[in-house]
Amino acid sequence: QSPVLLLAAGQAATTDAQKKDLEQLMGGQIASIPHANLKVAWNSKHFIQLDEPAFFYKTVDEFLAKNW
Repeated sequence: QSPVLLLAAGQAATTDAQKKDLEQLMGGQIASIPHANLKVAWNSKHFIQLDEPAFFYKTVDEFLAKNW
């Protein structure tokens, strides 16, 4: 019942089809969670907090502000 935020690194997805596949794959992992949120950092290779710190902190701060 708790809200869940899944952050995915998406730099490996370079085409629109790959981006769609990544969103479906990651979204499928949390599809059964009632209050799940998926956010993709498209310019991140793996460590989102290092590759895109502004995106990471903004996304986490917004999620926490909305859910706690």
